[in-house]
Amino acid sequence: MVLNSRLSNLTPERVVQFESTLLGDVPAAFPASETESSDFKQRLCAKLVSDTQELHDTWQAASNYDLDAAFQGLIALMNEQREKVDKASTNEEESRYSQTTLQDLRNNLAGTRDFYALFKPWLRSKAGQAGSDSALDGIAVDAQIETGFQSLDTLYSEVPDDAVPATPADWSSANPTPANAATPFGMLYIGVRDAVDPNRAGSVVEEMNLAAALLGFPEFVQ
Repeated sequence: MVLNSRLSNLTPERVVQFESTLLGDVPAAFPASETESSDFKQRLCAKLVSDTQELHDTWQAASNYDLDAAFQGLIALMNEQREKVDKASTNEEESRYSQTTLQDLRNNLAGTRDFYALFKPWLRSKAGQAGSDSALDGIAVDAQIETGFQSLDTLYSEVPDDAVPATPADWSSANPTPANAATPFGMLYIGVRDAVDPNRAGSVVEEMNLAAALLGFPEFVQ
């Protein structure tokens, strides 16, 4: 059986050490016997396929969607970008075994952009609804959101790998040193932090909350 060579045999030692501290943890490993190999294919992989198919079929059959929750979910995905990068500094990153967390971030962004596009015509129809306040003008808000998306896309494209860059040994998310902020990880973290901070004027999360208000949806609360 051939598996992705970036999985358990190349798991970073820092991840192995972190996982060893978790109660009941069993370190990742390739199947070591015919039984384990069969269970991986016939039980684990088969369940993944069946669950994915069930999710697909449920969505296909749905006739009533909760648009409030859907839009809030998009904002939450953008807000979580910082959390995913931050967890990489403590070896808790989302794809710590396969080392593809940055690709996860790229995919989350791409999915959010595609889904957000369904709301764009509605949002842009709100142009001028708030008089001279351009901050609550649908076209202006949409432009700012797209700028935020592109900023993140550019930031992610500057990292050549699918993994988040190595974290400096003395990294502090609360107060990164100038030297650490200038490292590849530091630049990625600070770029993501500034892009999605819901309390930062002009961030993509702040602008998407403005969009939510224009569309009559509840704002995302962290």
